[in-house]
Amino acid sequence: MPWRVARPPPWRSRWPGCSGVLLALGACDADGEERSEPGSPTTSDDPSAALVPTVPDAPPDDPFVGNGSFTIPLGDGRDGLVLLHAPPAIEERGRLPLVLAFHGFPGDAAGMAEMTRLDRLADSEGFLVAYPDSFVDPADVVALVDHLVDHWRVDPRRVHATGFSRGAAFVYTLAAEVPDRIASFAAVSGVKEDLLEARRPTALLTVQGGRDRLSRFFDVTNRSWAGDQRCARPTTERARLGGREARRTTAACRGGGEHVVWSVPSMSHVWPRGADALVWEFFAAHPLARRFTP
Repeated sequence: MPWRVARPPPWRSRWPGCSGVLLALGACDADGEERSEPGSPTTSDDPSAALVPTVPDAPPDDPFVGNGSFTIPLGDGRDGLVLLHAPPAIEERGRLPLVLAFHGFPGDAAGMAEMTRLDRLADSEGFLVAYPDSFVDPADVVALVDHLVDHWRVDPRRVHATGFSRGAAFVYTLAAEVPDRIASFAAVSGVKEDLLEARRPTALLTVQGGRDRLSRFFDVTNRSWAGDQRCARPTTERARLGGREARRTTAACRGGGEHVVWSVPSMSHVWPRGADALVWEFFAAHPLARRFTP
């Protein structure tokens, strides 16, 4: 597969009165004040330092520490951009986990990187993060995973996928279609219509807001997934996420799978503060099982 190195664009745009992620998503008022629109990813924190490419022309087959990008040919004839962040641990021996992070619409890979703050967590916890831009075919994701396993010392049993909004819907598709290649999944502020039958048991975490414009669809999505995975009766406990009151519902499912739902009544359509750590904690606890019981 011909992989082409792309000189990364600046990972934060500049405009008077608007932060880069909000500008990229068209979520800035005329007076320059930041606001939250339905479907526009925002966080509860002020974004920290800009994400600046550190190796603008690094070959995609040569691991490096920091930020870079490359393109791959997608199944529909387009080129798919992938932003990649590698932690200092890439220079050590051994294979690392990989987190795939899929953006919503409107949005792009750079906005997803800035919004989720996964790069910072990756450096402290020792995992790679890939931000695919506009990937819609699971086969393209598998090709990306294969490349990173072969050339970037990724542990094939510790590949995980998260997404926001439309990216979360795509995560449901991946959970159904390629659970043999991706160990666990986290869908934030997203739903999936017409859930597909998953090919094997898997672990799924969802984060859902009571004030989300999609909130009326959450229960249907949750019931559909739990039914497909033959999950047991869940247990619910009070919790907090990013300073907000929440409910955490946990259910054991067939073949060692798990379904965890975080419901945050006061949350709208956002990637909430603290979701990065929550998602990673779930991923770290759910590597791909070598064997499973149907």
